[in-house]
Amino acid sequence: MEEYIYFIIFGIAILIVIIIYFHTKKWSRRISVNLNKEKDIQKLIAFLFLFNKKQTFLNIILSPHHLTELTNNYSFSLPQSFSSSNIAGGFRVMFDIQNQGKSIHNYFIEPNKIKGHFEVLHQPGPELGWFTILLKPV
Repeated sequence: MEEYIYFIIFGIAILIVIIIYFHTKKWSRRISVNLNKEKDIQKLIAFLFLFNKKQTFLNIILSPHHLTELTNNYSFSLPQSFSSSNIAGGFRVMFDIQNQGKSIHNYFIEPNKIKGHFEVLHQPGPELGWFTILLKPV
């Protein structure tokens, strides 16, 4: 009986290793989101934190507000409110385009969509309730 327990524990450990391996493969580092939907905003934030310091493929449909922010500042914000208090904060997504010889506009495939490979560089914060997520085109 004890041998079966060890066999089951070993099998579960192997299964966990396989799941982690396939989860971190490059082809799993893709996301398509629409920033007009609250559920997709949460999905994007979780995705970017999961793949910190890794290359990802992003397909982001921007809302008119996000598009205006992006074209003016090379960044956009994803505000979050915390209903249990009056504290507000969120996430600022910034694009590191220095020394790239490219504009963020090279990644617009439609007037309101960004699509391309980006590396998630780092996520400092919170500073005054805001985290910063820096993306570098690759």
